[in-house]
Amino acid sequence: MLKCLHLEMAGDRLGMLRTAKTGYALKSIMDFADAGKKQMKDAGRPFFTRLAEDDKVFKDYTDAYDDYCEKLKERAVVKKTEEATAKEKLAKEIDDAESLEEIPREQRLGPGGLDPVEVFESLPKEMQDAFESGNVDTLRDFVNKLPMNEAKLYMKRMVDSGLWVATPGQEGTALQDGDDDEDE
Repeated sequence: MLKCLHLEMAGDRLGMLRTAKTGYALKSIMDFADAGKKQMKDAGRPFFTRLAEDDKVFKDYTDAYDDYCEKLKERAVVKKTEEATAKEKLAKEIDDAESLEEIPREQRLGPGGLDPVEVFESLPKEMQDAFESGNVDTLRDFVNKLPMNEAKLYMKRMVDSGLWVATPGQEGTALQDGDDDEDE
C-alpha cells in the first residue's frame, strides 16, 4: 500500500495501478485463506477459480479494487499537501532563526551527518576567519599550507557538515590546487 501511495504521489498512475492490483490480489488471497483456514499458498488457485466462475464475486472484487484505488488517489493528494505544509513549516522555522545555532541540531545536520556548527567551531581560527569573511583564496592558502592528511580531514568534515560543497571528483581535497605534492 505504501509503495502504491508513493507511486501515486510521484505521478506514476500506471505504476500505482499495477502495484495496487498485485497488492490487492495478495491481500484478498490472504483473507480468502484465513476464511477457509488454509495456507495462503493453497488458496491462490481456488481464489482465482472462484473469481473466474462467479460473475457476482468478480464484480464485487473489481468494485472493491476500484474503491481501494480511489482511496489511494485521495490519500496521495492529502499526503502531498501534508508534506508540502511540513516543508513550508520547516523552511519558515529556519528562516525565522536568527543564527544557525537556533535551528534544532537534527535539522541542521549536513549530508554526511555532521553538525556544521560543531565542525565550524572545531576548525582552526584562520579557517573560521576565512569562512566568515567569505574569502575562498585565504581559505585555500591556509589549507594548502597544512599537511595533506590534516587538510583532507578538515575538508571531509566540512563537506560532511555541508559547510563546503565539494567539486565533483575532488571531495577530499576541494581546496587543493593539485600540484602540492610536498605535503604528502
